[in-house]
Amino acid sequence: MKKQLFLSLLLLPLIVLNAQIVNKGILKIKDGTTVYFGENFTNKTGATLNNEGNLHLNADLINNGTMTQSANANLANGITYFDSPTNTNATINSIQHISGSNKIIFENLVVNMTDASSKGVLVADNTELIVENSVTLTQGDLRLVDKTQLIQLHTGANANSGNAKLLKDQQGTGDTYNYNYWSSPVSGATTNQYQVGEILYDGTDANINPFSPQLITYSTGSPWNGTPPITDGSGNVTTPTILESYWIWKYNNQIIDDLNGWELLRNNTSINAGLGFTHKGNGVAPAQQNYVFKGKPNDGTYTFTIGNGRSTLLGNPYPSALDGDKFINDNATILADVNTPSATTGALYFWEHWGGNSHFQNQYQGGYATYTLAGGTPATSHPLVNGGGTSSGIPGQRYIPVAQGFFVESNSGGTININNSQRIFKTEGADSHFFRQNNPETADTTPRIRLGYNNPNGFYRQIMTAFIPVTHDRHDTGYDARMADINPDDLFWETNNDAYVIDARPFGVEKKIPIGLKVSSSGIHKIFLDVTENFNENIYILDTHTGFTTDIRQADFEVNLEPGMYLYRFKLVFQPQSSLSLNEEINNNINVYFAPNSNQIIIENLHKLKLKDIQIYNAIGQLIRKVDKNNLQNEHITIPFYVAKGTYIVRVKTNSGFGGFKIIAY
Repeated sequence: MKKQLFLSLLLLPLIVLNAQIVNKGILKIKDGTTVYFGENFTNKTGATLNNEGNLHLNADLINNGTMTQSANANLANGITYFDSPTNTNATINSIQHISGSNKIIFENLVVNMTDASSKGVLVADNTELIVENSVTLTQGDLRLVDKTQLIQLHTGANANSGNAKLLKDQQGTGDTYNYNYWSSPVSGATTNQYQVGEILYDGTDANINPFSPQLITYSTGSPWNGTPPITDGSGNVTTPTILESYWIWKYNNQIIDDLNGWELLRNNTSINAGLGFTHKGNGVAPAQQNYVFKGKPNDGTYTFTIGNGRSTLLGNPYPSALDGDKFINDNATILADVNTPSATTGALYFWEHWGGNSHFQNQYQGGYATYTLAGGTPATSHPLVNGGGTSSGIPGQRYIPVAQGFFVESNSGGTININNSQRIFKTEGADSHFFRQNNPETADTTPRIRLGYNNPNGFYRQIMTAFIPVTHDRHDTGYDARMADINPDDLFWETNNDAYVIDARPFGVEKKIPIGLKVSSSGIHKIFLDVTENFNENIYILDTHTGFTTDIRQADFEVNLEPGMYLYRFKLVFQPQSSLSLNEEINNNINVYFAPNSNQIIIENLHKLKLKDIQIYNAIGQLIRKVDKNNLQNEHITIPFYVAKGTYIVRVKTNSGFGGFKIIAY
């Protein structure tokens, strides 16, 4: 027979004060022991609560101390109950509260508030709620307020049960024309599945009606817009928001970048937990709408099949943040060659939709922020949209917020795994960003260089390289990221014969990192230093056609280019021209100078090197004169040179390489 330990027997370290119970020492409830607390219970600062038995709470829990946890979450058998008191003379609380300054830890949690007036348990904002094993919501809902998150630690399948619901807030764009890319932290009537129409609620009045949000309704057809909610004078929602169901789509195991791969869901088609979906805003002002996800809390392991050359819109399936690094490590063969099988390429792509004011795709303003283990880059306008507007400039980030959707790709096919070990408590702000507001990323110790690029029309791109000792100069799964949206004019890292937006490699001052340029607009193309992180070395752009370098810490690199693909001409280097690969024999045995009186370039080939051609460039890299080998047979070569005053570069090519010479016309 189980022991029942009542309050009158708990002499130390408990104190009963003014209808509340306070623990000031170490309270351990052993396995097989049952304890009932009929009043508010406070675990004081410096105190410890260790529940391995059955703790029944009929009122509020305030934790400012320590709550211990089992060494093995799967074997944790202590249960904390929030339930209505059985004493008919006791005060019935329609809402029981969990709060305090420290994280809350239960081995198992049961909400069973049997009184008809009871609503459930409300967990205060910004609380880290940890349940090692299962959550059972028998009667009474579990309300996670705003930034509060629930983490479960066990392995294996979903361990949760019960017909009551978990409620979790998330904010999305209110813009009628802009997409949210979401997932659901809860399931609907069927465990591990949901329909958008059964789990998404209007959270406008969540602060005054935390347990009773109204279910969103849906329209279809012209004008294809949602509408904001209507509230009364006290802020209560009287008519919930309306969303247009046509904008609810999924993208599951489809060919990468295939616009025909999108599948229309609307609000009444089931989707598996862990898959993402899209929907547009409701026109609310200001720009954000608070939504409430209400359903069975998702938990455990979710798997998804992805094919070779396929992409899937996934999403964080939990009512807590998801650690992107852990997700990447679980689903990619780290440090593998690009041809080594892995479930994903290890890159995460986050769509940011920032403007356009149109339902026509070619007028959207948006693009993909990217994240790998090397770090993140911000979104740049996608080539299939209109290219206008300005993104938030926020890089893809490690900690994926509740309900955030993201794309993954695979180059070999496999099984994607999302599990409880990837869950983490990270509130949105410094190091976790939902792509609909401006929150900067925190710094870390990884050395990084972020290069910016402008085409002649002002198009902007940022690419990033990170210096990580365990990586290689070739492709590293989980660290390098393919560019998802190459524009007609664009800058990229040339890696594995493909265009990359994120590059990782070990650092060496002798390194020459290939940069590619795709050019459709004639004119001045600019490469510049956006920012460095934890990196203090010199940084140069090498133009291999001229042989000269530009110190981009001091000045932008500008080059005049005609349309074409420039794959081998430019490199990121860390030593100036004199230390690079110009042939020293040529530079030491040929003299090149400008003769102002005769307006000539003089080339003295004193040691009779065999010359193949001479090319002359202006200061912005534009080829302005070329002399072929038929005119290079003399030891003393003169080239008429009537040009504007300025600096020019003479590139002399021989059988053994080329030399570069800077002259000043005056």
